Amino acid sequence: MAKLPSFKITCLVSLFILFFFSCSQLREIEQAECALAEIDFTLDNNLETYSGTMKFHGTNDQPAQLESIGFFLLPERTGGNLEISKVSTEQSEPQWKVENSILSIHFTQPIQPGGNYDVQLAFSGSIPRTLKLPGIFFRTDNTVALGHFYPMPIPLDGQGSFAPVEPSSHGDPIESILSRFDVAFQAPSRLRFAASGPVIRESETGDRINCRVSTGPVRDFYLLGSAEWDMVTKVHEGIRISSWYPEGKMQQGIDSLYAMEEALKIFEKHLGPYPYNTLSIVSGPLGPQAGGMEYPGIIVLNDNYYTNEDSHALQIVIAHEIGHQWFYNLVGNDPVMEPWLDESFAQYATWLYFNKLYGERAGNSMITSFQNRWTRVRKAPIPLNLSVHEYEGKEYGAIPYGKGPLFLFTLRSYFGEELFEQFILDYQRTFRWDRMDTEKLRDYMYGYFGEKGDDLFREWVYGET
Repeated sequence: MAKLPSFKITCLVSLFILFFFSCSQLREIEQAECALAEIDFTLDNNLETYSGTMKFHGTNDQPAQLESIGFFLLPERTGGNLEISKVSTEQSEPQWKVENSILSIHFTQPIQPGGNYDVQLAFSGSIPRTLKLPGIFFRTDNTVALGHFYPMPIPLDGQGSFAPVEPSSHGDPIESILSRFDVAFQAPSRLRFAASGPVIRESETGDRINCRVSTGPVRDFYLLGSAEWDMVTKVHEGIRISSWYPEGKMQQGIDSLYAMEEALKIFEKHLGPYPYNTLSIVSGPLGPQAGGMEYPGIIVLNDNYYTNEDSHALQIVIAHEIGHQWFYNLVGNDPVMEPWLDESFAQYATWLYFNKLYGERAGNSMITSFQNRWTRVRKAPIPLNLSVHEYEGKEYGAIPYGKGPLFLFTLRSYFGEELFEQFILDYQRTFRWDRMDTEKLRDYMYGYFGEKGDDLFREWVYGET
């Protein structure tokens, strides 16, 4: 069940050429009001260290005066290092300190509501050889994964400061501020790079290259380079989709490309437009630590998926992670404090992929897998709206990933497929580039499903009986 169509080896060369030389025009990238991060850094030839600068242009979109802002230094938590050597603003020299992996900056003059601020940071970091969650940040001799390598701006708390939380060891480590990114970097020329946007090689000198990536709006930025990739690509409806796969695994690379294209067809019809003109899947030696990870415009998959001829597991991960382009990126949320808001909906997107592509039987198989997850905790009425830190043992995999999508299917079953699918589309349109929380979702659902929908919400989400 759910096996992708196979391609004969004799067709691969012509298929590869067709993909590479497709000249279809790419669609315009969607825009939204957001911050701007300008990063310029250098990566050393051994892939061990990097250093650079970051200019962050933000707006106080809160009702209170903004007295301080914060940046999370996640490499400090993932076996690496990220040091800040200089901080400056348009005002006089600000007060700043680093404590518990957080850079906090106190403005000498508060930023008024609606006012803009500019911060310049100088940083340097080291990259560990061992992957340590959260995030995909590590190196080998010929691969470097730069997840959350830069100082990540922390969302404001509405009371004149920022709202730091303890990073998650599951999935997305922290929430950041919606931003556009302009990233310039110098790196070893032996590497090929993929990122949360198109990577442009601007120049090459000796064994070094200068590259640039401009992208956004995005919730965060990801960059990965390797000397051990091959790549197949094509243009689908104005979107350049690319599959970066381990050397010698062309069939699995093409399978991944096919799954990406089918997911985009289904999700754009049932969830709304994809916001960018590129989408990449890249393989990485993640070992037993992680199966995959979503970032805006790019997905990282464990290269173990490329060793199995059965593509079913590969498709599950691809569909789920692409679903996050809508749930976490387009409609944002705090993935640490309320992970169900993106994980449960991404599970629904996974069902959507299998149900529409392979039929009702395949869709029902996905629902059974959600039920099996919840059964791991004996279908305990554990609330959905807990933080990652509040789940114990098997509960995190059972509740946001099992009970959560089953709640959505309960709504779909009770109120009908037509109304529920319209709700999903309108939900995406209404809160596109916005930030969702559980109470806001409850209010929005009430407008669609009334008192009965609210009763189901309180039962499933809050665990009320």
